[in-house]
Amino acid sequence: MSDRKPIIRRTLFIGLGGTGVKTLLRVKKRFYEVYGHYREDHKAPDFVKFLAVDTDGGDMKNSEMTGYNAFAGGEHGKRMTEMKGKEMKIAFENFEMFHADGVGSKSTIMANRDKFGWIPQNDALIRKMDDLKAGAGQTRMFGRVGFYWNAHKLRPKLDALITEMMTADNQEKDFDAPSNPDFHLDVVIVASIAGGTGSGMFMDMGLMIKDICRNVEYGGSLKARTRGFFVLPDVFKSMGTRKPGVFKNVDPNAAGALLELDLFDAFKSREDMKGEKGISNLSRLWNPATSPLQEKPMDDIERDACMNSDDCHIEVHYLNDTKVEIQERPYDQVYLVGSSNDSGRSFSDIKDLSSSIAKALFTNCTAT
Repeated sequence: MSDRKPIIRRTLFIGLGGTGVKTLLRVKKRFYEVYGHYREDHKAPDFVKFLAVDTDGGDMKNSEMTGYNAFAGGEHGKRMTEMKGKEMKIAFENFEMFHADGVGSKSTIMANRDKFGWIPQNDALIRKMDDLKAGAGQTRMFGRVGFYWNAHKLRPKLDALITEMMTADNQEKDFDAPSNPDFHLDVVIVASIAGGTGSGMFMDMGLMIKDICRNVEYGGSLKARTRGFFVLPDVFKSMGTRKPGVFKNVDPNAAGALLELDLFDAFKSREDMKGEKGISNLSRLWNPATSPLQEKPMDDIERDACMNSDDCHIEVHYLNDTKVEIQERPYDQVYLVGSSNDSGRSFSDIKDLSSSIAKALFTNCTAT
């Protein structure tokens, strides 16, 4: 067999909510089963990272699977026929998990309604949130509260992960990362837009990743490709036939998420807007620091002034002075994943669909 080191794309996998966590764990399992024998610690390359983010911390900590590597224990690339291989528990390490809790959120929101215009003025709903002790509970607003409450901790964690990935090939001895003139880093975000956590966080996460990558020095500006893999409601509705009433919010959650995707997909950067006539869509973006949509759009004079000023920014503001500047679309590519494929096969359980998505992600990451 060839001694050539496997070539694997430099990829950050981010899983949001239960579906994202399940999918990421299965991607980790595939890495062990295919490449676990290449390193003594049986891990993926240092320039491949995983981050599971959920409002329900228990689900992440209790998630594990068994992986089987037929080569483990032998020399690289040589199958040891007298060995049965090595089984290994696949789970997230502490640094691969982020619990987006909402400690203190209920009382803070109720006492400062004027600062949370993007949250419905519904006391019963806010009390039900209960500091996210039971996760987001299929409520999009709760998922977004989880992101909003933790953005000041999540941003430095993502920044550190990306910086580490961009320098990892200096010490990586077992794998190679391909050179790509179009982008240096692949960021894959997996979530269900039918639940609470994923559909509440996916837009902010994409915007934050773009902002972080613009500010990472990597021989100039770091070029990152962000791709979203978002699961639609149909698989949960199939599961709901076995559990009536459990998935009643999946359609409204997905509808709201798709409206956001549509809004931001039409986003034009400052560079794109130069020379254009009419009203800039820069003034219409959702900004929780003010209101869901600014009511007064810019006129032509205001637009031109904004285009030529370094002080004209669209920013999303979070707690502890954390902010994200919006300069481009949050996602370069979006894949909406249903429960059936072109061959007519249907999935009736999210675990099976997560396994199929994980296989596709792994294959794409390792394709050269």
